[in-house]
Amino acid sequence: MFTFKCIVVQLLWTKYFFHAELYSRNYDRLFVSFDSLVASPTDFAKKCKLFVNEDIVLNDLEIDIFIDKTMKHENIAYSNISNDIPLYVKNILNIMKADSLNKVTNHKFDSIRRDFLSFYEMVQVTDVVFNTQLSKDLHAVLSSKEQEIAELNFQVTAYTEQAQVFLKTNEELKIRIAELTTHTESLQAQNNELVEQKEQQEQQEQKLESQQQLQQQLQEQQAALQAANAEKTQEMTVLMDDLIQVKENKEHQQTQDKERIVALTTHAESLQAQNNELVEQKEQQGHELENQKKLYQQQQQQQAELQAENEERLKENQTLNEEVKCLAADLIGLKDNKGLKLNRIFRK
Repeated sequence: MFTFKCIVVQLLWTKYFFHAELYSRNYDRLFVSFDSLVASPTDFAKKCKLFVNEDIVLNDLEIDIFIDKTMKHENIAYSNISNDIPLYVKNILNIMKADSLNKVTNHKFDSIRRDFLSFYEMVQVTDVVFNTQLSKDLHAVLSSKEQEIAELNFQVTAYTEQAQVFLKTNEELKIRIAELTTHTESLQAQNNELVEQKEQQEQQEQKLESQQQLQQQLQEQQAALQAANAEKTQEMTVLMDDLIQVKENKEHQQTQDKERIVALTTHAESLQAQNNELVEQKEQQGHELENQKKLYQQQQQQQAELQAENEERLKENQTLNEEVKCLAADLIGLKDNKGLKLNRIFRK
């Protein structure tokens, strides 16, 4: 026989059990059997460590000392529990006996709780001062808070979805930023390359302009040399005419003078041939300069060699001019000597 007090105790214990189960569903939870805790505190501590997923150093000796089996004042074996208890209490006790609370589904809990609520509403058992205004206010506040919690849970769910969308968008933006950064670096590298190419092109244009100026100078020098060669040729022609006239009028001169004149004539002809060859070389160099202007980038080394060759020719021309001047001086001296001799002869 169960007294009214026992029934109330069962109802209150069952009610608080189902309240604790229902309102903790939104959280990670671990059901703990008090019998298992007292019987094997070390195993219980290991389960807690795995549940919280923290690197906790466990001291078995301290745990065993901390857990005192005498803390459980009422120890009723499952075999001593009466069969006259309500079905919903039996179901809970059977689950606790099997230590399988952590494996029970929400559907199973809801089914047992519905059986309990049916009996609870039928007997109309109330909590302590249930009919008081304070209790009613507390239940009203509880209902309001439950509604607020539901709304907050809905908002949290919405915010979580928004956060996931934001995180996804953020990741996509990071990827896009990385792509844009890579593209920007590529464009910067291309820009730097174009700047370098532009600088190289400007340098080449400057070199080409310098080469054109040098070519113009060489052409001017060539024209001056040609004019000098023409003047020298004219002078040589005059000298040759004078030599021929002297030779015609002075056949009776000494053999040594004739050999000297022949030698001078031969040397003058050699100089004339060299001069003609130099003129041809200058014309050929002019054509080469025109070709080098078109193929400047491929023939820069040849241009340098041609410039060096032109300088060498200039030196040869200078040397030739000096020799021509010496020859002209010799011819003039010879002419003066012959004139003096002729004057002496005529005076005699």
